[in-house]
Amino acid sequence: MTRADCAGSSRWERQERDRPRSGSGSGQAVSLSDLPVEERLSDLPRPGRPSEISAQQICQVVAMACEQPKERPISHWTGREIADEVMRRGIVSKISPRHAAGVLKKGISNRI
Repeated sequence: MTRADCAGSSRWERQERDRPRSGSGSGQAVSLSDLPVEERLSDLPRPGRPSEISAQQICQVVAMACEQPKERPISHWTGREIADEVMRRGIVSKISPRHAAGVLKKGISNRI
């Protein structure tokens, strides 16, 4: 891709333009009902670093946070307690208290 190809269009516009589509390939708008389900549900790449925590790990963190803290002298989970317990159980190898609390607050909805 040359510098001229990039002029006047953002990265996202180029990806949308260059993304393979079903149909004739003539560049015309394609009705959503004409696309296969896989293509309807596909998404463009997101900016930033990919998540290191899988959806399954997030589910495990949420399930753990729904439990009563048994082995800890606390009445409710804090970000630090969640992070410590998640690492102790081996769900993830490393997570900050802030990220652990954010996973519970936002889930995975803002990443997908």
